[in-house]
Amino acid sequence: MRHLTLIGFTSLTLLAQAVAAETAPAASRTLGTVVVEDTPLPLLGGNRIIPEQGRGVAADGGDLLRQVPGVSGSRLGGKGIDPVIRGQSQTQLNVLIDGAYVHGGCPNRMDPPAAFANIEAYDRVTVLKGVQTLQYGAGGAGGTVLFERGRPQFGPGETYKGKAAASYTSNGDRYALFGDLTAKAGKLDLRLLASRNEAENYEDGNGDEVRTGFEEYGATLVAGYELGYGSRVELSLEATRGDEVLYAGGMDAPQDDNDSIRLKFDRATHHGPFSAISAELYRTDVTHIMDNYSLRDAPMMMGMPMLMSVASDSVTDGGRLSGKLDAMGGQWMLGLDYQGNERSALRYSNRSMAGAAMAPTTLDSLMWPDAEISQMGLFAEGEWFLDHGALLKGGLRYDRVAASADRAAEMPAMGMGRMSANGLYQTYYGATADDHDENNWGGLLRYELEFEQGTWFLGLSRAMRTADATERYMAANNMNPGARWVGNPGLDPEAHNQVELGVSFGRGDWTLGGVAYNNWVSDYILRDTARGQAGILQSDGAAIYRNVDARLSGFELDARWRLNDRWGLSGALAYVRGRNTDENRDLAQIPPLEFTGTLDYQGGPWAVSAILRAAADQTQVDDDPLSGSGLDVGETGGWGVLDLRGSYRLNPQASLDFGLDNVFDKAYAYHLNRANAFEPESVQVNEPGRSVWAKLNLSW
Repeated sequence: MRHLTLIGFTSLTLLAQAVAAETAPAASRTLGTVVVEDTPLPLLGGNRIIPEQGRGVAADGGDLLRQVPGVSGSRLGGKGIDPVIRGQSQTQLNVLIDGAYVHGGCPNRMDPPAAFANIEAYDRVTVLKGVQTLQYGAGGAGGTVLFERGRPQFGPGETYKGKAAASYTSNGDRYALFGDLTAKAGKLDLRLLASRNEAENYEDGNGDEVRTGFEEYGATLVAGYELGYGSRVELSLEATRGDEVLYAGGMDAPQDDNDSIRLKFDRATHHGPFSAISAELYRTDVTHIMDNYSLRDAPMMMGMPMLMSVASDSVTDGGRLSGKLDAMGGQWMLGLDYQGNERSALRYSNRSMAGAAMAPTTLDSLMWPDAEISQMGLFAEGEWFLDHGALLKGGLRYDRVAASADRAAEMPAMGMGRMSANGLYQTYYGATADDHDENNWGGLLRYELEFEQGTWFLGLSRAMRTADATERYMAANNMNPGARWVGNPGLDPEAHNQVELGVSFGRGDWTLGGVAYNNWVSDYILRDTARGQAGILQSDGAAIYRNVDARLSGFELDARWRLNDRWGLSGALAYVRGRNTDENRDLAQIPPLEFTGTLDYQGGPWAVSAILRAAADQTQVDDDPLSGSGLDVGETGGWGVLDLRGSYRLNPQASLDFGLDNVFDKAYAYHLNRANAFEPESVQVNEPGRSVWAKLNLSW
């Protein structure tokens, strides 16, 4: 908190200076043209999405991201898709929700960060694959995802604007409502966003019901004030509420809530040596409750229901201060950021004579024993425009990490086999949760060169990722050691050393691009099965963590061909191979070769497309807990699914999107599955079968 206070003091000092110095009226702004397509970012390795572009009715941000070529994801329920980019997931990705980090409250990631992003509430979503910048925090070796809201744009005489959407999906009887109203009075603007999203269980292609129902609603208030000379201060308050969220694993979530507050200041004109300054503070607070009895029948043991519940919370405080600077012949971005996350998860269990209506009261595990991880970072990143259309980009980043678990020594309720978190750590690693510090260095060097019909680039990067709260401090005890789940407080940070080579070129109506990469990872944090490996003191099958060396390598290809002024054809391939190089075996949870192909038509008010999504067999797996981690469910077969989608512009203020997904009602699942927090088996969830959907969009 000391670092956050420093950032806050500096940010508010700059704000006070700006308010005192700037009195000129803000210039009027006109509404820019929204490009309604998935466009590659310059130069390669990224995609920008406009959420309202008729991509279907995604349940949340993770559902939307999985529609981007090169992004896969694992499903556990009707929402909460956990994205995977270049074979990397969870905290190997940096996911920012309107500039803030939101770390979920579920130890088993029922609620990954993107689950709290209602896509209608964001003006753009940017996916940066690999390491393209150092500005958004430590790590991010797999990629960075930015859910962003833009600054309100008003034309001359405009004082308000808004949009609304209503959608319905047949499979799962899911409906969603959304409203967005912005008003302006002088230099003040207010934006109010509200949403409701509700679904029943859907059916897969076999006609089997899948536990995927949920209810979610939310509201956001954004207040902005134009200070003049291109400066603005903005305060946002956001609340989302999830109720009766069902999952295919052993637990459901009767409550999954998030409250966020953000304060931002931007100055787009010179202030001292800086040509622009940005400062922001945020807090996100997630409350999560999951159990195995309130929304389902509890499992029986010896004729009595065996009840289990987990109450958890995750609070993240953070801030960022950055400035643009012209120096040494280049354009620089200098900044510092802070992220501090505190997590607590208490698991209760008991057998109940009274039946499943009685909540368990026996504390059996402090799964997150008040785990706290803070990261204070400094970064400098510069760009130099060279001769002959060349661009050189370089940067350096330093992060100071501190980690602790304040309740690691606390014993849960007395009983046979009960152990504190420290007792579990001592059993498997011979260590306890002493305070831990790290000094991590990362860097980026990228050279881009334009040639007659395109661009090529070479990128080198080093990204450091510290172990997260689960990897370092998880302490889920069980009478059956094979069902234990124990973090390792002695883990070293992952060091990702990556090289990328890419090229894009085009002529006339066609473009072609590709990227190949190789990522050598020192001290890769591997979730494994305890078999008495070096440094692991037991051979009882518990889920443990250890460092190994690994390699992730792959490629991404993208081709687009405009057949004529109305018809277009595009295709994208993505492949990644993950290896544990220490032991010459495959890494678990690596997606297979995936393909997306689209044939589209645009003419007058109509836009229609046919989308083929396909995945190859995945035979390179780690599915045997006797020789590896066992985190893959096994080898999986390939599949292909056809979706039909369209849009009709009714008038300048209204449009109708519609579609038929999974036209042939195929039963399929992505290779990626989800580890089950309370059962030894992993969980793989089938995707929806055939589904008809429609969405009405209004704007004014």
